Amino acid sequence: MAAFRFWLGNIFVSVAALSILTISSCGETKVRIEPTDLDFQNPFGFSWRSYDGQGEQIGDHWAECRDLVAQLGGLIAPSESEHFVKKCAQEKHTIIFVPGERLSPSLRQGELSVVLRGESEPVLYNYSFLHRVLPNDNRKNKMQRRNHASAIRKELNKIYGLPVTAGYYDQGSETGFVADDDKEGPCEFWLMENVGIILCSERVVLIDGIEMALSFIRMDRAPIGHSLQCMIDPTSAVDCEDAFERTSDKPTAKSVSFLEILANWLDPDDFRNCNSGNLESIEKIWVLSETEEAKLAAVLETYSGEDLALYAINYAEGPGSEIPTKTRDKVLMFLFKQAASQGSATAMNEIGASLLYCYQRVQQDALAAQTWLEKAATADDTLAMKSLALMHLSGMTEAMNPTGEAVRLLEQCSRLDAELCSNELTALNAFIASQEE
Repeated sequence: MAAFRFWLGNIFVSVAALSILTISSCGETKVRIEPTDLDFQNPFGFSWRSYDGQGEQIGDHWAECRDLVAQLGGLIAPSESEHFVKKCAQEKHTIIFVPGERLSPSLRQGELSVVLRGESEPVLYNYSFLHRVLPNDNRKNKMQRRNHASAIRKELNKIYGLPVTAGYYDQGSETGFVADDDKEGPCEFWLMENVGIILCSERVVLIDGIEMALSFIRMDRAPIGHSLQCMIDPTSAVDCEDAFERTSDKPTAKSVSFLEILANWLDPDDFRNCNSGNLESIEKIWVLSETEEAKLAAVLETYSGEDLALYAINYAEGPGSEIPTKTRDKVLMFLFKQAASQGSATAMNEIGASLLYCYQRVQQDALAAQTWLEKAATADDTLAMKSLALMHLSGMTEAMNPTGEAVRLLEQCSRLDAELCSNELTALNAFIASQEE
């Protein structure tokens, strides 16, 4: 069984290709490519309207959605659960590996998979040929891939004309395909109405594997469609300025279900520190002995307010730390208290976060945490705004309209720091809209 990776922008799934799906030959590729296989309206002979579901399915998105909705039990009422499970399933992408016998003879040497949104709506058809792990690759394999790609390219050129651009494949990018200004590279791109066609004579996947690939992408359905459109023709799409921001570190509302964003944000593990038995009240934690305070005299003379808070954060740990590990928690909280009394919003947030998430061995006190976080938020600390919004949605406050308060805080946070809060705001607004459907 050959391992390979399927691509849908930043959706990657590594699987072992089952033997029933792979029909390969050691000989040269001499089978004529059928024009009907390359019809953008019915790629590989399949429809964009729906897929009948035959094939090997990876994952059970209905079970995934039920687990996801269960994680949001504090936000979703039991009576709404099934509604949101269905909503989640409609946005999920399922990968189906198509049996080789369903392909035309010209393609049975390769593998075909389809990505479905919801129950049966195709988003992308992806054909790969002769995947090999690089150390085991040889000249014969390369020639077979290039010959196969050449036969497909000739037919595509005959049907659709020359490609609009060329480039290369980068599995670390949002789109996978990256256009080259010089229009060179092993990948070529055709655009027919709302379908993108990408042919790569060689693309590296899973870092150490290589294959030939042909993809048909519904630009209006795939999460990467907008970014691809901006890459190919920025004048034909709107909001292209941020289209190519990397999303590997943080999921975006464009590419991930709003329920997933909310579940990741409201993860109960955020409070895992609060399960420790080694916690103390903040009143005990931030009180130092006279001897301990005397050791900090030079620091307190040098720094104050926001500078003192930043000193505490930057020099608390790591190489060259000026705060001993043994008393780190007490010293940090003492310094934050001093800085907060001098107007530091950063220190106010750190105190509130410690009371909420049990940082620095501080016992959780939701009421006190809310008080400190509100002080910090009033002073425009965006981290405090986001934590307060989380508290409202987690049922940790007595707000009359907790969801409305969360939206207000996230809107304020997004105006000051879009990167920090915009995904959560978009997801929460989508959740509210779904409740009203």
